[in-house]
Amino acid sequence: AMLLSAGGYGLVGVRSSSGTDDVLCCHKWPSPTLMMVSSLLAKHNNPELKQLSVGGGHSLGLWDTGKVFSFGNGYAGQLGHGGEFPSKESTNQQPPKVIDEQQGPLCGVKVTSISAGGSHSLVLSDDGTVFSFGKGTEGQLGLDKALLSYDPKTRGMSIEMCGACSAMKISFNGSSQSNDSSRKPIAISAGGSHSLVCMSDGTVFVFGYNGYGQLGLPSQREVFTPTLIQEGWVAKSVSAGRSHSLVLTDNGEVFEFGGSFQLQRKQKPTRLSTFQQQLEDGRRYTIPGVIKVVSISAGDNH
Repeated sequence: AMLLSAGGYGLVGVRSSSGTDDVLCCHKWPSPTLMMVSSLLAKHNNPELKQLSVGGGHSLGLWDTGKVFSFGNGYAGQLGHGGEFPSKESTNQQPPKVIDEQQGPLCGVKVTSISAGGSHSLVLSDDGTVFSFGKGTEGQLGLDKALLSYDPKTRGMSIEMCGACSAMKISFNGSSQSNDSSRKPIAISAGGSHSLVCMSDGTVFVFGYNGYGQLGLPSQREVFTPTLIQEGWVAKSVSAGRSHSLVLTDNGEVFEFGGSFQLQRKQKPTRLSTFQQQLEDGRRYTIPGVIKVVSISAGDNH
């Protein structure tokens, strides 16, 4: 079996052979690299790799045991290994390491989903708790500014770099975990500098940078605490790109918002009515809007 995940600086895949999983990593920066984590897998009795996620310069992996490991560039704490902010894990060659293996916020927590963003990370536990860590300067961690650590070198500047090197719980509806069983996080997605969380009742919470309208909110500003998008959809999946977002509804419709310098900015969620499929001869065929979409994925500028 092969799992693949592509990010800003490369691609990560898992190759299954002889009952074990080997993680292969190819990064464009600083140079193509082959990374094997067989020894780490063997140390944990060769668990099955459930999910891979690649961010701007770091990667996350999730085993079927619920443990998460990370590797890559961790300058902003996006690897989740604790310590002072900004992290000393500032190179692009940090080896794979289990997050909070012996102690820490994720120790003993069974994680069910992971998402690596530009310089931050999100994880979702089996009880519906969402944790975040990494860079939080634009609000992408969903945490109040008072909870974040600041880089003393940027104090007093117009933009003060802040974040968290250890996993922290995100509060929804004013509590670390909503008491309303009909509204629990079921899906997460970390984008370039923003984040999306899909809830069990079909609503979507957003936070982070909104300069391109990628939060689907009317104001172009940074949002530090989870904010509900006031739309009538029943969402079942979300995907955050570098500066745009996608939402998939229960009836197979897709909404998009955000943009970039290359793409037209859409501040209000817009329903996609047609899709194009490229044929073998290079021609493009427009698929009628009656198509039912089953999965979505937002990338850099696509």
